Amino acid sequence: MKLPLIACSLSADGQKRRLSEWAELLGQASSGQEVEGGMRYVFPPFSELADRVRTLASAEQRCCPFLDFTVQDDADRVLMTVIGPPEGQDALHFVFAAAARR
Repeated sequence: MKLPLIACSLSADGQKRRLSEWAELLGQASSGQEVEGGMRYVFPPFSELADRVRTLASAEQRCCPFLDFTVQDDADRVLMTVIGPPEGQDALHFVFAAAARR
């Protein structure tokens, strides 16, 4: 299965590893839902989990600069939103929307 891309700097092996990292991390989300232009996930407020969300979102932003990540955390939750342009929606949903359907 090939990832629909508009611009990604990762090699094919790097893409596979990154997809695995996202699947593992998004599996820890309390919830996930579609929002206009992307996806939003809520994670438990554990500091090590918040650090992982920030680290992976930052790494993804560097290799796929067409995606825009926002990570907010407070005492009750860590909220990650990823938004993409219209031409990047296939790639965004390939990586992020599948976890919301669990």
